[in-house]
Parts: sequence; C-alpha cells; structure tokens
Amino acid sequence: MLDAIAKEVLPAYMRFARFLEVSYIPAGREPARHLRLPDGRKYYQFLLRRTTTTGLTADQIHQIGVDEVKKDEAEMLAIARSSAFRTSRPSAPALSPTPKIIRPMAMRCSLFIVAT
Repeated sequence: MLDAIAKEVLPAYMRFARFLEVSYIPAGREPARHLRLPDGRKYYQFLLRRTTTTGLTADQIHQIGVDEVKKDEAEMLAIARSSAFRTSRPSAPALSPTPKIIRPMAMRCSLFIVAT
C-alpha cells in the first residue's frame, strides 16, 4: 500500500499542485475585485455578515482559518509519528525529527507533503 502511495498518489498530487500553480490560478480572476469599488470594503463586510452570521472582519475570519490549518497539521504529524511509519526506501517520503512542510503555492492549496 505504501508503495502505491509513493508511486501513484504522491506524484498525482504533485501534478495537480503544479497544474494549479502554473495553469489554473494564473488564469483566474483577481480576488476581491469589489474592494476597488466605492464603499467596497463596507459591501464586503456586509457579505461576510450575511454569509457567516458573525460580525468578524475578513482578517479575523482568515486568522481563524490559518490557526485551524496549523492545528490540523500538528495533529496529522503527531498521528503519522505515532503510527511508527518506517521505510527502507530512500526515495520514499519519511518522517524526520524536524520535518519540512512543503506548501505548494504558498498555502493556496491545502495539500502538504512531509519530506525529509
């Protein structure tokens, strides 16, 4: 099973991340275009209140997301370490005492890979 993950799943995720970075995201619309309109920030805050039922600002909502991602990553790393994942194949991803988290496209994608 680990062999299938190393040979099929991880390369597929990397191809997908590369597609997002090179083709999909650059072709997309510039985000938050309405912020350039008169009273655009007020309108955006109205949309946030309407769709989230909170009075939080965009920055506060974003920070909640960033904090949750950090928490989830820490939990996933703890589970991976506690599962005693070991490999004798040098080409396979392995956990080290100081893993590097590779975040394709600077966190635009939730995919992450544990690498040595």
